[in-house]
Amino acid sequence: MPVDTSAFERQRRALTDDYAAKRASNTFGRFVSQQGFQRNQGTNQRNFQRGYGGMAGGWGRRGMTGGKVQSGFWRKALDDYVGDYTRNQGYAQQDYDTQVNQFNNTDAQLDASYQRSLADIEAEKAQLIANTALNIQALKTSF
Repeated sequence: MPVDTSAFERQRRALTDDYAAKRASNTFGRFVSQQGFQRNQGTNQRNFQRGYGGMAGGWGRRGMTGGKVQSGFWRKALDDYVGDYTRNQGYAQQDYDTQVNQFNNTDAQLDASYQRSLADIEAEKAQLIANTALNIQALKTSF
């Protein structure tokens, strides 16, 4: 009386396919997140660099900066401008780090779930084989 374990093989293949699809989706999400972060960082940097000329020129036209003149208002405006840039870059990095942590957590959860499910399938298969062996043994002793 052979044991048909093909159902367990089908379960294992379906589980593996589902796991691979979920991991691929998570990996793609991480990639898209990384691209978005890099794009945002570049845009923030370009805006900072482009905006500096206009800001400095405006203060210079009013005689608040240039040559040896450095007004306190100019210094405060420059500090605010650089501070805003630095803060925006820091917030973007924090957001990205949070996203990466979420992708890492999802990977870990997927891995753990996959391993648990594989172990469950193998346990069910082993149980079927053991029960079949016991039934065969019982048949042999009854004759």
